[in-house]
Amino acid sequence: MADNTYQSPHRPDSVTKFLPVKRLTRFNLRFFLIVITAICIWFPIRLQRAERQQKGVEYVLENGGSVKYDFQYSAGVFDSTIESKVPKPFIAILGRDFFHSVVSADLTEQVDTMPDLFANGMQVFVYPIASIISNKEPIRDLCKAFPNLERLTVDRRNAFDRNFEHIGTLKHLKHLSIQNSRHIKDEGLFHLGNCRKLETVYVLGESKITDDSLKVIGGLPNLKRINVRSANLSDTGIRYLKGCKQLEKAWFVPPSRRSSKLGLDSPNSQFTDEALEILAGLPNLKSLAIASPLFTNDGAGHLANLENIERIVLRSKFQKPNAIDDLTLRTLQANKLLTEVDLIGSKVTPNGVEEFSIQLPACRIKPAFLPERARLRVSSSNNNAIPLSD
Repeated sequence: MADNTYQSPHRPDSVTKFLPVKRLTRFNLRFFLIVITAICIWFPIRLQRAERQQKGVEYVLENGGSVKYDFQYSAGVFDSTIESKVPKPFIAILGRDFFHSVVSADLTEQVDTMPDLFANGMQVFVYPIASIISNKEPIRDLCKAFPNLERLTVDRRNAFDRNFEHIGTLKHLKHLSIQNSRHIKDEGLFHLGNCRKLETVYVLGESKITDDSLKVIGGLPNLKRINVRSANLSDTGIRYLKGCKQLEKAWFVPPSRRSSKLGLDSPNSQFTDEALEILAGLPNLKSLAIASPLFTNDGAGHLANLENIERIVLRSKFQKPNAIDDLTLRTLQANKLLTEVDLIGSKVTPNGVEEFSIQLPACRIKPAFLPERARLRVSSSNNNAIPLSD
């Protein structure tokens, strides 16, 4: 039978047979060259980034601070015993900073030194006290060295409004703690609105922020913990937190003064019962601390609606005729998960404490805390019941 298969007169059978193999080889070679080119581009960039991070780590450690890497966290909890899963030979050759990111930096214990850590064409990184008055922008350089930072703690030497513009570029930041925030104003905290992953915001010390800052913080979609020690807050700021349904901790206690351990002598400590009513509408709230001389039993009664509350701290002044008293304790008996109640400066009596302890025996109660001299002064001028001391 004749073979009717067409044979090209210009191409031998052997060439036709191996043509697909040549095409596949050509394709593999092209792919290999693309991969090599990509690696050649990526590797120097990654190496430079690792070097920058390494220098930043060296600087922070030399100046008394601390850093933590991503592999040291398990389920969000730091564990110093965890080791990197990268083989040790690779770590020895390229360094830990090549494979891992710094996710936590504590900058509260630095000393006044200025090493040139970013020489050789990189940005000079100088920190902390001396650089605060210079044009080196240390926080800017830190944010570049640790772009994947999730936890940051700074103190008054770095807590300036101009630095928060750079902190606002940390897209992965979840926890921010500002110690001794006396220099912080609303203009600085406005930049935190760019950190959409923020879960914790602590502004400690005698800060100057107002309700406008709470408007920005209250707009963070993942906010779970807030602790703001400012004497310039009011019910207006608390209203901005109405939509924070994930909020678990809310502390708004003004900074203590030498003349007052209650933190109530500031003329701007003007929370009213409305603030307590708003906070009582946050379903996941577990810890609440707030201070004002204007709180009454009616406002504190709203807290009985907090089904998950575990700790309540209410600072008030028992010199007021309508101050918090035993009625609030009876109302709070409905909160079965309570482990601590601190009614500082209230009119709570021993009988009220005893009744409360019978209903919630596992709950630690601290009905009042006043220095001995203050209690004697009040008792001599006021015939009302004297609160218990610690």
